[in-house]
Amino acid sequence: LIYGLGSGVSDFLYVFIDESVSGGLVQDGRIRFSRDDAGASLGKVLVPGADGRMVPLTTLAPGSIAQAPSTQSLELLSRGLAYAVTSAAAVVHYRTVILDGTISSVALQQITVKLRAALSQLNLVEAAELSIREGSRGRKNVALGAACLPLADRFYPSEGKSTNQIAPVLDHKGMAPTGG
Repeated sequence: LIYGLGSGVSDFLYVFIDESVSGGLVQDGRIRFSRDDAGASLGKVLVPGADGRMVPLTTLAPGSIAQAPSTQSLELLSRGLAYAVTSAAAVVHYRTVILDGTISSVALQQITVKLRAALSQLNLVEAAELSIREGSRGRKNVALGAACLPLADRFYPSEGKSTNQIAPVLDHKGMAPTGG
């Protein structure tokens, strides 16, 4: 979210696609968390499935990353993403969507093209205003994100409080405060 294409954009939705679909929301250059300190749960957004019934977006993920996804599954995912990102943009201000993941670069390019087409078919103001970009880190995202968690927790707390107390603040003797 912080080191790739998002570093030059203050408000964006980051979508990560692998065997599921997840995402993060950045506003004013800061990762936004929910009341329980979780990130945006894009995968839980209800979208139309193959049969028209509403399903969580994550159920439309391409499946095993070892296999090339079918054209039909990519179209279904792209249509679901169009509904999810447009719904989110109607509630929270952002105009950029960054797509990334551990899927192949070819599949990511196809999803990007199909998502743009699906957004244009929705014929909504929110959809027309969205800029869709491909991410730049690919498989490195998982390792980079995990490596940054302790730093982000210690030095980049959400809304003035830490998300998880990974490391206590030490006094001048290197001891953790005892409370009181």
